[in-house]
Amino acid sequence: MQGKIVCVGLNYVDHTEETGFELPYEPLVLFKSPTALSGPFDPIVIPKTPDAVDWEVELGVVIGGFVRNVPERDARDVIAGFVVADDLTDRGWQFERGGQWSKGKSADSFAPVGPWLVTSDQFPDTPDLAQKEHRHETR
Repeated sequence: MQGKIVCVGLNYVDHTEETGFELPYEPLVLFKSPTALSGPFDPIVIPKTPDAVDWEVELGVVIGGFVRNVPERDARDVIAGFVVADDLTDRGWQFERGGQWSKGKSADSFAPVGPWLVTSDQFPDTPDLAQKEHRHETR
């Protein structure tokens, strides 16, 4: 079975405000093509028709296998580890071409990760890691 790259957009208050968007009520979920995945030292391949390629550094969460309908209390059990992930985006394709954001984020090599995977058991589970800036609350 092939994997997938699931992204959550507009999930940081500061970034959402600087882009001029409103913080969404529900998480803005989008996908990157699996062919966007690349290693930390692989070349970034810029498409021949780029409008405005941009990047953001993200925390990548690697799920350790096939999962479906995992209760929140068990979510930590399916995490294999965490990686530094770059989110490259052609902003022109994302905003000016209509439709989904995914097409501006899915070019080959637009999701480099690594070079290390910090396994879940090495990553502390403390209240200090709570997303204090995230505002997806029940309204």
